[in-house]
Amino acid sequence: MTTDPAPSILSRMVGRRPEAAAPGGAVAAGPLRALVTALRRVGEATSALDIDITERKAVVAEGEAALEGLHAQSLCFLIDPPGLDPHAPPEAEVLSRVTGVVVLEPKMVDALIEVQTLGRVDGPGREPRRPTRIDAALAQPFTRAVLGQVDRILPADSEDPRPGKLRTDSFVAGPDPLPMLLTAPRMLRLEVGLTLGGGQRSARIVLMLPLPEAPAAVGETLPAERDWAADLSEVVRAAPVRLEAVLPPLRISLATLTALEVGDVLPLPPTSLSELTLHGGASGVSIPGRHRTGLGMALPARLGQLNGARAVKLGDLPGQRAEPAPPAPDLAAPPPTPAMPEP
Repeated sequence: MTTDPAPSILSRMVGRRPEAAAPGGAVAAGPLRALVTALRRVGEATSALDIDITERKAVVAEGEAALEGLHAQSLCFLIDPPGLDPHAPPEAEVLSRVTGVVVLEPKMVDALIEVQTLGRVDGPGREPRRPTRIDAALAQPFTRAVLGQVDRILPADSEDPRPGKLRTDSFVAGPDPLPMLLTAPRMLRLEVGLTLGGGQRSARIVLMLPLPEAPAAVGETLPAERDWAADLSEVVRAAPVRLEAVLPPLRISLATLTALEVGDVLPLPPTSLSELTLHGGASGVSIPGRHRTGLGMALPARLGQLNGARAVKLGDLPGQRAEPAPPAPDLAAPPPTPAMPEP
């Protein structure tokens, strides 16, 4: 394919739309130009950011290849498709195929927070950290304004992919969960590199929008449908889960607590080993329609040993009725006297 811009200019003059690029290749600059213009407009409205565009790139990628190369501590916002009714969303499998995402690198998130709290971009930035819900709340206005500008800049009759609105009250801390949330077979990936605070800090913004599936040719054999439920189950089962083993709570007076020193011993009740409890927490990510494990989930367990290491053995699975542990024998009490048989 030639790189001469003349054919594309002549095509636009005669009203012919440019052909879509092959997967992984460069695409038309319409959405990318709109994103760059939107960043400049929003940056001018927030002069303390002092945004300057340094690089830009647009590619079409297939499947999970679109998610490669993202910063592990990025803040991700899910994007609903244009025209979606939030009161009547489609099924989860359908929605995931038309969902987009905007990814903010940690230095960009920190700059947005600093501008709102300090009024300026504070130097080259700090070490990346896992984004929190507060970070998401402070970064949402800027992200929502950029997406709104992109939608206004793109022509109303344009067939290029365009972003919808940010999904309400949802964010993703890091790109690891994105393969489960974005299942479009083809994605348009727009990357914009920029500097902040007059060149003090460099960051990157990535916008990914789903592309419509190419229609099958006559006589073409369609690939077998993937078992998304099995894939999701495999990913979830391989995900790490934090469990904390907690001994029975102990009540002591405030005077005893403040008088504790190194080497003091706290007596535990005799049933401590039979009343051990495993506590699990929630992910902290709130997405409409997704079930979540509530805080305080408890699994009864017993303390033991396995292959020379300390271990716990589960007593009952979630949803089963826990049987009360047998009372510990009182070593100080005399053995009971057997009852005499009646005549």
